Amino acid sequence: MSAQKVLQTLSIEQIEKLKILAPAQIENEMPLLRVKLEDRFFIVTGIEIDELEFCTRELNLENDEEYIKMMKEYNEKLELLYKQ
Repeated sequence: MSAQKVLQTLSIEQIEKLKILAPAQIENEMPLLRVKLEDRFFIVTGIEIDELEFCTRELNLENDEEYIKMMKEYNEKLELLYKQ
């Protein structure tokens, strides 16, 4: 599984966990979301988020058809999560 796909999966898991929390708990969690996601991503992959972002830019993946498709699928999943 690509590093980007791992990041997306972890992100979706994090959002799903947030959805079951009480509003006050969500408010407390919000400032920590990015840090927790970055830490979990590093633990799972051994890759820093900054490295992933750098490589994405350097390899010009934003213009790669497979990457665009993967990001579109991820965004669709996020939209479904937010609507639930």
